[in-house]
Amino acid sequence: MPSVWGKRTHLLWKADRWLPDKYEEPGFICLSLGLSVSRRGFSNEHIRVYGNSDIFSEDLEHEYFLSPECDNILRFSKEEAHQINYMMLVDAVLMASHDDDHVSPLVIITKLAQDTEMICRVLASLTSRGFPVLFALPEAPQSNFGITVSSNVVLGPERIPVLLCPHLFDLLDHLEHEEEDEDVKHSQRYFIELPPPDAHTQCFLDI
Repeated sequence: MPSVWGKRTHLLWKADRWLPDKYEEPGFICLSLGLSVSRRGFSNEHIRVYGNSDIFSEDLEHEYFLSPECDNILRFSKEEAHQINYMMLVDAVLMASHDDDHVSPLVIITKLAQDTEMICRVLASLTSRGFPVLFALPEAPQSNFGITVSSNVVLGPERIPVLLCPHLFDLLDHLEHEEEDEDVKHSQRYFIELPPPDAHTQCFLDI
């Protein structure tokens, strides 16, 4: 994906899946996020957080709001946790629909899990329509629920680029390590690959 420097970057962070150790330090988290995405050619980031209300208290939510990079926090109780994917996908589609020039990237920050296939199918649909959508993952696991991460660089209309960002939330603690530059250099050589449209995997049917 070419540089989109200067364009708004929407960071949709599924904190229910990827909760960093220092999540209670919004200033540290937001600065690390900003530095990490800027090193990959993005800027003007706006962070939207999707998390559990038993972890993100109202006081912590307010602290995140004080960060200029944080756009919003959506808090869900344990009983409402199933709504997180739905709300994030609605937000992603709405953000894309308001991007007439197809230039504002959506970066989905999460870990692959059993509910990932539904998310990928929606995002792949946006990708096939020309909207820049990426995943930010801590690693490239070999999943067994219909989603694979491939280093095959052959592009396709419904392949979702992956940024491997092991230090996404703690980059400030790793700036002295040269290996982070290698992470950035190779971070877009991976892509989410979906099963065929007629494949009925258990994880998709459970959503």
